[in-house]
Amino acid sequence: ERLQALLLSEIQPALDALAYDHPEIDWIRTGDGDGSIFQFTPKGEDGDIYIDALQFIMVPEEREGGIEAHSNALKAAIDAVEITGESRFEILLSIQAAICELTVYDLSGIYAHDAAGVFLEGKAVCDGYAKAFKLLCDKYGIPCIIVAGKAVQDSGSEAHAWNYVQMEDSLWYAVDATWDDNVGEDPDTDYFLVGLSTKKSPFSRTFGESHLPKGRFSSGNYEEFVLPALALQRYILPEEENKDTDGELAA
Repeated sequence: ERLQALLLSEIQPALDALAYDHPEIDWIRTGDGDGSIFQFTPKGEDGDIYIDALQFIMVPEEREGGIEAHSNALKAAIDAVEITGESRFEILLSIQAAICELTVYDLSGIYAHDAAGVFLEGKAVCDGYAKAFKLLCDKYGIPCIIVAGKAVQDSGSEAHAWNYVQMEDSLWYAVDATWDDNVGEDPDTDYFLVGLSTKKSPFSRTFGESHLPKGRFSSGNYEEFVLPALALQRYILPEEENKDTDGELAA
């Protein structure tokens, strides 16, 4: 068991990176070793252990109609989403609006933790939102990662997921489509392209205080991934940068 735990800790980072870099492969389950086991045959009579054979087995989760049909349906649903805009800012705004329009926050969906919950069921929780957001960003060539960690609110903290995206200024900004989802209405932009010091209001926590990222996606005991440094302030459109506080163009 100790040897299997050691081997799993070595390969778990690669499995987690695969799952979060390619959320379209949602039929792979890598966290905490479910569906992923090693089979090995130890040899040796002198007190040392020699591995005669080692095999890593990953058992995919079942999908209605089969994995191929599910993957094709997911791809078709993503392609059917209408995204508008010319600039990266406009495209990202459209992506968030589309995801919020498609989705109700609901843990009861079969695919609630996956992008398929958004695109095929219309029911998802935070990691489903974040994975769907990344897939649309990938489609439009916008650098985007999924970030997992803790969300802190007055009622306490809980596991949460959101996104970082890179803008044309080379800085990374956060997007939390889950917290911006305003059911039945247009989504808010309180958590859209924000920085560590951004506050929803003068009386709320900064984004850096309410969102605590963790560079590990499962309980695997491995060194955490290094995440991009988040910008300090909210993203400002280039045409807005030269305006002073009165709305006049600065010198």
